Amino acid sequence: MRKAFTLIELLVVIAIIGMLAGLLLPAIQNARETGRRTVCINNQRNTSTAIELFSGNKGGAYPGFLQQLPSKEYASWHIAIMPFLDQQTLYQEICKQGNSASGYVDFANAPASDVPSYNLTGYKEFPMPIFKCPSAAPAEAKINHVANCGPMNINKGMVQTNGTPAGTYEPAAPGTTLFVNKGGANKNTSSFSCTKDIVLAGNGLSNTILISENYNAGNWYDYQEYQIGFCYSFEGDADDVQSGMNANGESTGNLYTHPWDAYWDCADSTITTGTIKAAKINAGRDDTGVTGGGIGDYKLARPSSLHIGTVIMAMCDGAVRPVSDTADPRTVFDMMNPNSRRVVNQDKL
Repeated sequence: MRKAFTLIELLVVIAIIGMLAGLLLPAIQNARETGRRTVCINNQRNTSTAIELFSGNKGGAYPGFLQQLPSKEYASWHIAIMPFLDQQTLYQEICKQGNSASGYVDFANAPASDVPSYNLTGYKEFPMPIFKCPSAAPAEAKINHVANCGPMNINKGMVQTNGTPAGTYEPAAPGTTLFVNKGGANKNTSSFSCTKDIVLAGNGLSNTILISENYNAGNWYDYQEYQIGFCYSFEGDADDVQSGMNANGESTGNLYTHPWDAYWDCADSTITTGTIKAAKINAGRDDTGVTGGGIGDYKLARPSSLHIGTVIMAMCDGAVRPVSDTADPRTVFDMMNPNSRRVVNQDKL
C-alpha cells in the first residue's frame, strides 16, 4: 500500500499548480482581449458601413455630428444612421413629431420648415452595443465610438465647412471638418456641408479618419463634441486650419500650437517638435474629472481606449485598423482634416 502524500510533496504539487495557473492566466486574458478587440473592430466596420449607406442616400454627404431643430432639440449622428443599423423602428419612434402616436418625419430628408421634435422619452436607456467597445464600461446607453469632428478653435468653437458664420462658430474653407456641427439658427437638416467628393479631392478616403474610440464618450443621444466626437484644438483664425503652410507643407501659423494639450489634460507632455507640444493617443485616458459643460470638457474629446497599446479607428474608405499609442500626433491631426494639404504617411501610425 502506498503511503499518503507527505506535507512536502503536497506543497510541491500546489506550487506547480500555482506556477501553471500563473502561466495560463495571462494567456487567457490576452485571448479574451483579442476577442474583445475583434468585436470592437467589427462594430466599427458595421458603423462605417451604415455611414456609407447614409452618405450614398444623401448624394455623398456625411451626417452632421449634431442637428439642431426649430424645437431647439438636438440629435446626434448616431440617431441619423439608425435606419442603416436595423433600428428603423427605434428611429421612427424617436423621430415622431412631438409625442404624437401617428407618423414620423425623417429629419435627414425633411425640409427646414418641416422637421420633427425628438421623442427620447423612454428610450434613453436603450442599449446600442454596436456603438460600444466590449473592453469598456457596460453602462446601457454609453458609447465608445465617436465621430471625427476635426479642428476646434479654442476661443470660438468648432469650425464650420460651408463658409457661413453660425453664432460663435467660425467659418472655414470647405473640407476642414468631416462631421460638421449642424446646430445654430441658420443651419437646417437639408444642408450637409462635407461630402465624399471633398474628401476625395483632399486627403482621400483611405487617409481620412471617419470614427474612433473614446474611452470617456457620452451616450448615443448626447450632442456635445466631447460626448459623441473627437477633435483637436488650435488658436487663431479659422483660416489657420489650411493657411499658414510653407512650401514644405509645414505649419507656419497656429494650427499645431496647442494640439490636444489645450483640452486633453495630457499625461504625456514630453513630446515636442520645436515649439509644438502634442499628446499621444491615450494620453490622459483616465482623466474623468472634467465636469460642468465648459471648455475643460474638451480634455475628454480625444481618441482613447482600453486596448493594450492601441486605439481602433475606421477610415473613410471602410478600412478599420488599430492605431498605436506611439503614433505621430501630427499625422493623426492631418488625417482628422479631410483637406490638410499635407502628405499623409500612415507608416507613422
